[in-house]
Amino acid sequence: MRKESIINNRKIYKRNRLMEILRCSDENLSRYDLKKISGYSMSSVLELSKEMIEEGLIYEEECEESRVGRKPSWLKINPDGGFYIGLEFNAQYMNVVVMDLIGNILYKETRVTAGCVNPHHATLEQILDQIRNMLETAIQKVDDKNKIIGIGMGIPGYVDPQRGYSYGYSRIPSWKNIMIRDLIQQETGIPCYIQNNVSVMTLAYKWLNYNGNSNDFVFISIRTGIRMVTISNNRIVTGKGAFAGELGHIRMNNGSRICTCGRYGCLNSEISDPSLINIIKEGFQVHHFQRIFEIAGENEENVTIEHYVQAVLEGDEDAVQLMKRVADTLGRALALVVNIFAPGEVVLSGKQFGIGEIFLDEIRKTVKADAITQNYENLRIKKSEFGGEIGAIGAACMVMEEYFSYQDMEV
Repeated sequence: MRKESIINNRKIYKRNRLMEILRCSDENLSRYDLKKISGYSMSSVLELSKEMIEEGLIYEEECEESRVGRKPSWLKINPDGGFYIGLEFNAQYMNVVVMDLIGNILYKETRVTAGCVNPHHATLEQILDQIRNMLETAIQKVDDKNKIIGIGMGIPGYVDPQRGYSYGYSRIPSWKNIMIRDLIQQETGIPCYIQNNVSVMTLAYKWLNYNGNSNDFVFISIRTGIRMVTISNNRIVTGKGAFAGELGHIRMNNGSRICTCGRYGCLNSEISDPSLINIIKEGFQVHHFQRIFEIAGENEENVTIEHYVQAVLEGDEDAVQLMKRVADTLGRALALVVNIFAPGEVVLSGKQFGIGEIFLDEIRKTVKADAITQNYENLRIKKSEFGGEIGAIGAACMVMEEYFSYQDMEV
């Protein structure tokens, strides 16, 4: 039995390796090309490609180039050979996407988390009902449910991906101690994978921007909190218990505001989206941020990060000064990251980065001043190209990575 298992694992390993070669190549590849790149025997490539064609994972395309002798047949991944579903949420929004086998987004939807209910007061059942409803809608978008390879979920707060367990999320107190993976698998009959919601965002970059080869970058998300994910040697650095990357809980010297963790001066409490909204509302009391007040319809309860971004882009003095303050605070924290990890690239994600290059330039200025020269040289600091659904896209990419993974398989 053990011998049969080893043989089967080797076969799956080889199949997944060939699938990754096809998925990550920008060129047409024949069976002979797969043999050269993989190092497998031609008989193995012929057998595996035959099986993958029969399964509908790949298809053949005739070479149309003018050539002497027999023309090769190109092997291509079949977009309709399978589908991934990704869902991600935080205290503000819940997102879901459906992707085909090569990563095209076929369907996406965004809803306010818990509907009109304040997420802090939302019940566990309200959140679960919304997850069920959005997943059900996404599943219905696929003609053949049997072709759904899996559901990926980006869960906020602290999670255990191996157990499929969510410990909790401070901004939705009812969301705690949930075996969410098993629950969704039992209810849908579809394999499910979970990971922290910011961690899965990096997978969108790894697979859709870098073709599976992202050896060296840091991803930082600013939404209701601030979290960092590091990719090293093409893998997420998770640390003990998968809790690495809590950049939002480093203490800032000039910080004075209380954080959700109960301490004062955390980066989260200074520059996260909710913190900026609170700073702006406090400013209203002394007649600051009047342009933001106007954009929000002169109702402070309507103020959003988008209103702040608009005011900065209009050149409003109060908004621009706040932007510079945020850039300096983030830049000092980011300089610590750069000095410790020396990444080649830093990707910044969140609505605040809708301000664009003027915000990034202020951040770069502070990082350059605080980081050592050797680590700052050739460093790229840019904003994410993805929109608010990046977490759901990354969650779908997690299914892709899990299903077609070969690097960690026992053979």
